Amino acid sequence: MFKKTITINDVMNTLTEERETMLSKYKNILENQSDPVKDKLIEYGFRGLPCIQECGESYYDKRYIEELFNFYTNYVKNYPNYIFYTGKVIENTCKKLGLYFGHINLYIKDIPEKNQADIVNFKINETDYYYDLRLYDSKRSIVPNLIDSNSSADFNLVQETKNRMVGTGIEVQYRPKYNFFILAPRNYFRKDCKMVFGYKLERLGYRCNDPVIFFECIGGFLKVTEFEI
Repeated sequence: MFKKTITINDVMNTLTEERETMLSKYKNILENQSDPVKDKLIEYGFRGLPCIQECGESYYDKRYIEELFNFYTNYVKNYPNYIFYTGKVIENTCKKLGLYFGHINLYIKDIPEKNQADIVNFKINETDYYYDLRLYDSKRSIVPNLIDSNSSADFNLVQETKNRMVGTGIEVQYRPKYNFFILAPRNYFRKDCKMVFGYKLERLGYRCNDPVIFFECIGGFLKVTEFEI
């Protein structure tokens, strides 16, 4: 059976189309005038009211959309070489092209030297990382009940925690989480892993050999590099 071969240009074009569609949709939502009464009701938690529900999900996600636009503006300005995508854009690309998206530690193929250099040289501002945040007492034991040591913290939470622990004798340690993800065919991931999201290539009749590597940042993902295998 003939299978269409998807090139890296197909993947990048689909990502771009999905991103532009999302931006256009969100711009329209933000440009529509809000109802101040409904805005206040949403703020107070009355999202289940029929008058709120009939406005559609996008209406009461307006603050989230505004936040996404702030992230987008920040990343375009600060990282012109790293394109920002939301998780939804990547999900829609998976659906269209039959690709999978998972953490880089699940990836089993090789990466060309040029792209290895792209990964090693990748760097963003400290305010845009997720952090591994841990608290220790004087005996070097992790302090319980203050924060989940397995959770991710943004930069603001790190600073807030540092300020809150001043004078308590508790040591605050944190380091950036280097969460690289890859968009690739299913057979490029470990067979036994279940922590990948995507759609079967066979169902769509596509064949793709060109992965794209992303870095998880606050609000979404930055494209680091793409390559052909």
